[in-house]
Amino acid sequence: MGFPGCRQSLGLGRNMATVALVVLLLIQLPAGDSAQEAKGGKKKEAGGKGGKGGKVGGASQKLKRLSEEGFAAAEAGNLDLCSRKFAAAAKLDPTYSDYHTQLATCLRGLGRKQEAMQEFELARLHMDEQRNRAGGDMYWASVHINLGYLYAEGGGAGSVEGGMAKAAQAFAKATELAPQLADAYSYLGNALSELGDFEKARNVYQKAIDKVVPKSQADKQSMLYFHLAGAHGNLGDTDKALKAYKASTKANPKFAASYTNMGTIYQGRKQNEKARDVLEIAVQLDGQLAEAYTNLGVALQDVGDKKRAVVMTRTAIELKPTLSPAQNNYGRALENDDQLENALSAYYKAIQLSGESYSDAFCA
Repeated sequence: MGFPGCRQSLGLGRNMATVALVVLLLIQLPAGDSAQEAKGGKKKEAGGKGGKGGKVGGASQKLKRLSEEGFAAAEAGNLDLCSRKFAAAAKLDPTYSDYHTQLATCLRGLGRKQEAMQEFELARLHMDEQRNRAGGDMYWASVHINLGYLYAEGGGAGSVEGGMAKAAQAFAKATELAPQLADAYSYLGNALSELGDFEKARNVYQKAIDKVVPKSQADKQSMLYFHLAGAHGNLGDTDKALKAYKASTKANPKFAASYTNMGTIYQGRKQNEKARDVLEIAVQLDGQLAEAYTNLGVALQDVGDKKRAVVMTRTAIELKPTLSPAQNNYGRALENDDQLENALSAYYKAIQLSGESYSDAFCA
């Protein structure tokens, strides 16, 4: 006999939202005018006032050379050299935004995130100057998305005070600059969710689904429905959450995370067979999704399949040994299978990983 209420079904709502913010950020900053110069293009030359872009003679040639060397270093993977070249260019011409954005990109790649944020902010200071608008709204939307990502990461880690709110502001600006840039809405909704503003997040996701992302972009539609479901769930509306998860799997039948969270809702409703069935789909689709395996183990226990419950919950901790609720669920499966000594060992590991009390570790 187990502890009363000792079950932990893991939803992926806010956790997955954070992951999406990181994994989906694939937008590359456009090279901008400096790149055009380096490649012999006809766009404006870097520099300030007057003449062919302002800085004339030796200064202009030096800026061009620094830009060429910076891009060459980046392409060669030498981000340290890249950062030094663009830092030198930005020092010579501090109001030319592209030097700051390219420097920020190099610094970000080096893991120097605070400095990267500062450079993106310096770029934004001069965003409205005519020579800095040549890249267009999509360029500046990308700048804001990259800045927002850095703020979101710092805010989530607690290293940037108010970072998540600043991230939301940056992502919101990106949606203003490029209203058809679907990813900007996902990032904005995710940041709002992290701030606990699920109503605004829900509205952002719904707008993107209805007005921005065409149905032909099935993967993006599926992800947006996934996040919309999480917002509905956090607002306490599991009926709408379930409907959105179903829409997510309709758009992309291979999206395992949505099946996993559907299973969590069914488990909460004691619809054990439905929970088992959708969780079986989830693990078939994604053999690395520990949350799906541990939830399936719980569902199997609820329908009386003790042996498979042990196998599924053990698979979960093999995939993610530090997932405390998965260790707890493994202990519960072992206990129900009368493997009491092994169950105690799993429970102790769950407590050690969570750092919480017995009641907190054993009961969701």
